[in-house]
Amino acid sequence: LARNAEQRLAQTPFFRRTKDRSAPARSTSTMKQFVVLLALIGAATSGNNLFENLDKYPLQDECQAALQEHINVEMHASLVYMQMAAHFDNNKVARKGFSTFFAENSKEEREHAQKIIDYINKRGSTVSLVNIDMPQITTWKSVLQALRDAISLENKVTNKLHAVHKTADEECKDPQLMDFIESEFLEEQVTSIDKLQRMITVLSNMDSGTGEYLLDRELLGDKKEF
Repeated sequence: LARNAEQRLAQTPFFRRTKDRSAPARSTSTMKQFVVLLALIGAATSGNNLFENLDKYPLQDECQAALQEHINVEMHASLVYMQMAAHFDNNKVARKGFSTFFAENSKEEREHAQKIIDYINKRGSTVSLVNIDMPQITTWKSVLQALRDAISLENKVTNKLHAVHKTADEECKDPQLMDFIESEFLEEQVTSIDKLQRMITVLSNMDSGTGEYLLDRELLGDKKEF
C-alpha cells in the first residue's frame, strides 16, 4: 500500500521537479517516510475495509431476514394443506385419496420449513420471530377448487423462493445460499406445480363427480376407503 502511494506521488509535478533539481538524499528519505505515514493513516481510517466481509460463513442480515420470512411462508402452506386434508377426510365429503394427498403436501411443506431452520443454524444464525398466517379458507365446494387454490399457493411459494434467491445474489453475494435454494427447493416446486396442473387438467375434462371419484380412487391406491 505504501509502495503504491509512493509511486502515485512520484508522478505528481511537484515530486518530479524535486527529483529534477537533484534534491538531497535526506529530503527523499523524509518524503518516503511521509508517504508511508499517509498510507498507514489511510488504512487505519478506512474502517478496516481491507479486511471487511472476508468471512462468508455467517449469514448477512438481509439473507437471514429473507430466510426467516420464508419459514413463515412454508408453514402457512403446510397449514393450508392440513386444512384441505381435514376437509376432504370429513365423512360428509369422503374423498380419502385427496385427503391423503393434501396431508402429504402438508408434511412436505413442514419439512421445507425445517430445512431452512437447520440451514440457518448451520450458518451460525438464530431463528426467531416466527409469525405464521393462518388459512383464510376452511372448506371447498369441490376438489377442483381446492386444486386451483393449491396451485396458486405453490406459485406464491415459488415466487417467494425466487425473491430469497435474488436477495442472496444481489444483496448478500452469497453463492452458498443460492445453491441451497436451487438444489433443495426450486426443482421440487416445478415438479409440484406440474403435478397439480395435470390433476386440474384431468378433472376439467371429465364430469366433475365421476372425475373426482376416479382420481380419488387412484390417489388412495391400496389403502382402504372406509
